[in-house]
Amino acid sequence: MRARVLAPLVAALVGIAAGTSTALLASDPPTAPRDEPQALADPLGLGIPLVELECAPDQGVLILGFGDSSPALRAAIAENPSGDPSYLETAASCDTIYGPERQAEPPRYAVVLGPFDDLREPCRLRMDPVRRGDFVTALRSGNQQSVKCVCVLPDSAERPTLRVGMPETDADSVWVRSLQGMLFDANDKRFPRDWVTGSYDQRTADRVAEYQDSSQVKSDRGVVDDDTWGLLTTRLCRNYDF
Repeated sequence: MRARVLAPLVAALVGIAAGTSTALLASDPPTAPRDEPQALADPLGLGIPLVELECAPDQGVLILGFGDSSPALRAAIAENPSGDPSYLETAASCDTIYGPERQAEPPRYAVVLGPFDDLREPCRLRMDPVRRGDFVTALRSGNQQSVKCVCVLPDSAERPTLRVGMPETDADSVWVRSLQGMLFDANDKRFPRDWVTGSYDQRTADRVAEYQDSSQVKSDRGVVDDDTWGLLTTRLCRNYDF
């Protein structure tokens, strides 16, 4: 009787030992440190997340900075006055423009705010003079033009009246430079790039007057009031497909 009792006990102990050995051999490798996913989410160590943006034609992002390495991106992050930026690797996100127009090669990385549900909100932010170096991009596949915010913002936006000799403010200069950039895009022979200064000078007023002369607008010649803003956006914004 004693032998019959011991035999099952020995077998059970052997089975347990074998099972323990098998468990040890088949156990999973140690889990990764808890901070490893964070490192993977921020490969450049910028302290903000790396994201991938899908194309969404009605959406846009505000580009705070761009470059091929971390120093330029760090500067963009440091100069950002508000919002929660992220960054992306341009080759892994929507194939839109993330740097200056007509560049030979796109930047590898870009620091962005957004995406926003439309283009108005990033444009509203961009027209703040503290963001004069930022620009807006539409998340549309194949897009090669940055958004001209003068074309996007509604008539209710605080567009300044522009005239030669006006007191110059940083807020007005953002609108002047945007208008001058559009005049350059429309005809770089009649408005060369080096005339894009942010100052509403006589050369800019003369080019504006040419548009007024070919219209029914009754504004003072060379003065950009609400009616002339409407004329200019109608004429100039049709040159873009962002």
